[in-house]
Amino acid sequence: MLVVGMAGVLVGDATMFLLGRRYGEHVRRLPLIRRLLTPERYAAVQEKFRRHGSRVLVLARFLPGLRSPIFVTAGMSRTVPFWRFLLLDGLAALFSVPLWIVLGYLGADNRVWLAAWLHRSRTGVLVAVGLILLAALVAWQVRRRREAASQIES
Repeated sequence: MLVVGMAGVLVGDATMFLLGRRYGEHVRRLPLIRRLLTPERYAAVQEKFRRHGSRVLVLARFLPGLRSPIFVTAGMSRTVPFWRFLLLDGLAALFSVPLWIVLGYLGADNRVWLAAWLHRSRTGVLVAVGLILLAALVAWQVRRRREAASQIES
């Protein structure tokens, strides 16, 4: 199971990295991405990869939801060689993959407990997601008002 899990993780992550390397500039031209990843932000991300590339890539393995964007950006930045990406991702996966295998093994023997725990935690997860969405909406409104106020002043 460890070999299959490691192979799946490394192939998937390498695919994201290589897609960023191959199509990164095209992706940056998409309207939504262009607004979010401005040239200044992209330059800042490249600098982060230059200064902290190893740490960022290892940490990304443990950040579901951010892993793929970080790996695509790493490929786009061209500051991280593929061999280093694969090495760091593999080292991080040596910790995460066995953890998920053990959790799956323990969960299989405790299906009833696991189902009850997932049912109880569902409410907490939904509340957390709702709070995050609310915070994002408030931040968006504040930013929109500041931009409108700055346009009125100029």
